Amino acid sequence: MFLRHRRLDVILATLMCGACGGSTSTVRPACPAGQTSLDGTCVTQQIADYVGCIRATGATVASDNARSLSAAAGVAGATASTQAEVKDKLEKRYATVSDANALEIIRHCASSTSATTAPSGEVVADSVRDFSGAQRQGGWQYGYSVGAGEFRNMSEFDGRRWSVDHTAYWTMIDAEVMHPNGMQAGSPMKREDHVAIRRWVSTVSGTIDIALRLARTGDCGNGATARVIVDGAEKWARTLKPEEHDELTQSIGANVHVGSHVDFTLDARDHDDLCDGSKFIATIKR
Repeated sequence: MFLRHRRLDVILATLMCGACGGSTSTVRPACPAGQTSLDGTCVTQQIADYVGCIRATGATVASDNARSLSAAAGVAGATASTQAEVKDKLEKRYATVSDANALEIIRHCASSTSATTAPSGEVVADSVRDFSGAQRQGGWQYGYSVGAGEFRNMSEFDGRRWSVDHTAYWTMIDAEVMHPNGMQAGSPMKREDHVAIRRWVSTVSGTIDIALRLARTGDCGNGATARVIVDGAEKWARTLKPEEHDELTQSIGANVHVGSHVDFTLDARDHDDLCDGSKFIATIKR
């Protein structure tokens, strides 16, 4: 047993080392039909999607063990024949060290990747239908960024809406409406640019169709800008003018993989967040 654990530690250390001296290159193998390469080993697409989800989700949470989880998932995936076997190996490993955060990611991705075989045309995510008071439920996260900074989860939920700090910022997200915060925030709110971000972590691979519904909820201010960003690349943007109260619709397509970040963002135009509450609803099909 000691030797087995010692061997796993060596494998994990090798994977995490990266460029720890000397140049190395990984040759991607020619995998048979129905399989794909995972860290140089041919595995089923479902295993690759599962490991990809764990790595992508783990990278979004504040955990000192995120890098270790990524490496452990790769080792388990490369030595397993089914997704269930990968999940079982990881659950046993992280139950032993009592890492609840890692276990949540492992189980979340197991349920998420089982949806990769959804029939074409089926709704795989709906921002109104799936809205909840739990981060990552249904693949959805409710967050913000300070300016163009990194995504952060919102921490307050009052039973109806998520917010950063309702006593200090306008930044909030509910089932339909989003609101940013700006440098010209009205009293008594703090002056800081916050982009409101409703994020969906993809549970499918391939082409998705995103149906958007948007409208302003206030008639003052200078407008707010809505965007759709997939894995860091902006796919669509529209500035909603103060007078645009009638619902606008828009459909866009995007290519995703399991674990892709599909962000629906709203920011204050010219840093002015006056009356920037806006309906921003998304329905995602594949």
